[in-house]
Amino acid sequence: MTEARELLERLLEGADLTQPQAERLLGLLTQADTSPALIGAVLAALRAKGAVADEVRGFAEAMRRLARRPDLPASARAIDIVGTGGDRSGSLNISTGTALLTAACGLPVVKHGNRSVSSRAGSADVLEALGLPMPLGERAVGECLARCGFTFLFAPHYHPATQAVAAARRALGV
Repeated sequence: MTEARELLERLLEGADLTQPQAERLLGLLTQADTSPALIGAVLAALRAKGAVADEVRGFAEAMRRLARRPDLPASARAIDIVGTGGDRSGSLNISTGTALLTAACGLPVVKHGNRSVSSRAGSADVLEALGLPMPLGERAVGECLARCGFTFLFAPHYHPATQAVAAARRALGV
């Protein structure tokens, strides 16, 4: 049995993963040769079990390690106002408007987000409707932040490894 299948089996049994196991699992899922069925099974198992803090930390560490880095000045201090992406509530996207308002009030914002997967509109959908091109390249995000106190990191561009799980997420609506 492969390592990814062993970790899936733990999830199916209702067991929690350690932080290193979760980090390793995400790395395995983003490899090009991982089967879509395995990816879907892991996503469904996590959804059914519910993620615990160590799993979230492990997934976050893997995401940071695999991410493309924007060209922002080292001195840039900004916040990210996140939404509820993927909550399946059909709620209105207010995090993007909140991020723009916050930036207009003088607090720099680096918003990170995606198109809608399971809601009416994701941050990228809203910003694209307002005329922001997708994606902003690594250099353009820094220029945008410097000029207007707001910039956007389009998740598929800055997290290319997640393309491996995107189709399964869409199919499952998670």
